[in-house]
Amino acid sequence: MRACFFKPVSALRDAFCLCFDKRSIIWTGESFERSVTRSKSFSFSCSRFCLSCSNIDSYAESASIAKRIGADAVEIHSAHQSFLSQFLSPITNTRTDRWGGCIENRMRIHQEIFAAIRAKVGNSFPVFIKIGVEDALPDGLKFVDGLEIASRLAANGYDALEISMGLQDFSKLYATGDWSGTSMQRKNNCYRNWTREIKKQVSVPVIMTGGIRSFESIEEMMNNHEADLFGLCRPLIREPNLISRWKKNDHRPAKCVSCNQCISEIYMKGNPLECFLGRKYESKCSIS
Repeated sequence: MRACFFKPVSALRDAFCLCFDKRSIIWTGESFERSVTRSKSFSFSCSRFCLSCSNIDSYAESASIAKRIGADAVEIHSAHQSFLSQFLSPITNTRTDRWGGCIENRMRIHQEIFAAIRAKVGNSFPVFIKIGVEDALPDGLKFVDGLEIASRLAANGYDALEISMGLQDFSKLYATGDWSGTSMQRKNNCYRNWTREIKKQVSVPVIMTGGIRSFESIEEMMNNHEADLFGLCRPLIREPNLISRWKKNDHRPAKCVSCNQCISEIYMKGNPLECFLGRKYESKCSIS
């Protein structure tokens, strides 16, 4: 789960320590995600995880901490290789209990997490969800089902939906260390079609993300009512002042070229988050 705009640093540190406690691994799914994507298969899938009420309550406790220390909202992470994304995919969710099988069962944990959070934080605190609506794998989650899941989660009460990719096979990327060949490589507005179709079906705000590099494309999608909000990540790693630049009418595209080496630096080398190309450029300038 992601908490937006933490304020007191000490409280943030405590929340992170709590977040990675062994008893509450499914708070974020991130450490779980790395175990899965480093393997050649999804053998560490959600099907092997023993769920209990305390696991679901951990999400609610995390949201309560986020609210208490000044967060404006929280977002549940159910995209990419995350733990909750694995519940949605028929590849990783082979459970035969009430958490697996039909779509209703595979998304049950998302609904129960939302109910638990609402009981903790009240009705006025925004709770978003980032959802992978299609897997990039054969026999994985198809968009027709992802669309139905997104619609049901919106009807269930989530305040906004951020649309993204589901499961991908990253085993070759981890083996080679070259992340430049991922589906995000140099593809602008890569989840635009999914976002547009989901926007037509739901009444809550829909967040477009993935390969947004152009001010003009954002303006176009806004005017066409394809999305309500837009999320950027890699462009802001390259240019932290990008939004300020656009606000000053400098509408040149983001400098980010989607090389994805920032991902490689984090996952493969354990380096701090920064733009790989920006670092090389600055190093070259300092030498010259």
